[in-house]
Amino acid sequence: MLPRLLVLSALLMAVLPVTAQMPDSASAPVVAYGQAAIGGLGSTFTPLTLTELRGITDNSRILGQDLSGHQEQLLVQGYGSGCIAMGLGLVLGRVKADGRRRGPELRLGYTFIPGVTTSTSWSRTDRAAYDTLTSVVTGQAYAVDSVRTSTLTAGLQASLIAFDASLLFRTRNTNRVTFFGGIGVLGGAAFNSEITLEERIDRRLESSSGHGELAYQELTDELRSERHVQGNGAWYGGYIPLGIDLRLGRKRGFWRMVHLYHELRPMVTFWDLPGGGVRSGAGLQGLFGLRIDTSY
Repeated sequence: MLPRLLVLSALLMAVLPVTAQMPDSASAPVVAYGQAAIGGLGSTFTPLTLTELRGITDNSRILGQDLSGHQEQLLVQGYGSGCIAMGLGLVLGRVKADGRRRGPELRLGYTFIPGVTTSTSWSRTDRAAYDTLTSVVTGQAYAVDSVRTSTLTAGLQASLIAFDASLLFRTRNTNRVTFFGGIGVLGGAAFNSEITLEERIDRRLESSSGHGELAYQELTDELRSERHVQGNGAWYGGYIPLGIDLRLGRKRGFWRMVHLYHELRPMVTFWDLPGGGVRSGAGLQGLFGLRIDTSY
């Protein structure tokens, strides 16, 4: 990711100063900056039910068995991953003041999330009498039970990409530190999607030790898995960008254009999963980035 940021920064340093020297009117929008950032995204995800999973997986042997006794382990689940975000900023409806451009900013760009994984699990435990042990000291009898536990896990993996647009309002002063906020929307695709199913069966013997404790003897473990490729779906939502910006230089010159920034994006997202309906979620994206800005 770092080499990509360095390459983008070099391109911005070459292109933006030329853009800044182009003829400028008092009302026409102009590209004022470019930026690149890395960070992370975390979001909740509406869990898939067994019925929905059966509808989007073809001929699954794991889901084809009787799972009526299995209980869901999670009511809310989520996904998270690192991400890359890049964009260009246009100053809108600006008014000249001391030779500097002012006005709200329209930022256009994209966010790429290379891979997310979310999973749901169900479990069922069956108990049956197996044997009876008799203490040679006290003559007391202790029951030995055969315990079978079946755990089913369904995981959904995908990559996400979205183009986003945001309207930003930024404080303007002679200090190095400024703040910004606004509103944004994003829309794109969830691709390279697949569902993995895994069933684990544990068998053990369980007996009382005679002192209020249980003793276990592991017998066998079974594990089987399946992989089901899914179609591409839509990923979209809205967010509120909030951030702080640090300009590295105060005098004229190159360093006056160089900014470091940190941005948080509380967001609401929707994942349209083919055959599985729209899954909603609330999340937070955090970004640390470099911005080359000619509007100061």
